[in-house]
Amino acid sequence: MEIDEQSSVPVPAPIPIIIHDTPFMVLAEYEQAWAFGMAENVFFGLHMSQHPQAVIKINQLLKSSTPARIIEIGVGNGGLTTLFALYAKLNEISLHAYDKTEGKHHRLLRLLGCNVVLKDALEDPATVEEIRELVA
Repeated sequence: MEIDEQSSVPVPAPIPIIIHDTPFMVLAEYEQAWAFGMAENVFFGLHMSQHPQAVIKINQLLKSSTPARIIEIGVGNGGLTTLFALYAKLNEISLHAYDKTEGKHHRLLRLLGCNVVLKDALEDPATVEEIRELVA
């Protein structure tokens, strides 16, 4: 451990962020890696397309409001949806996740109580109406 020369206080070493076996010692390096597609965000082994700081902002949004339900269109790899499913379960609200194709993560989402709907939420008029009713 290093010692701050001015205050004689021990300075903790930075905690490395490991991505693809590559250590990034500071957040700026992670941000640069993210910008060039070299970094990823994973939650319980499920990839998230969102930047890691987006999760913090989404958490702030959920804490500042009281949604009756969450609707997600396009589950992708399921990382963010899994976070939403945990939030919905803990707060006793419903989560409706629309996706065109079945994925390995959908079983987990169903176990968490998520209503996984395998329909095209953008092209199928009946599904668009279903979502419109959920939003209303």
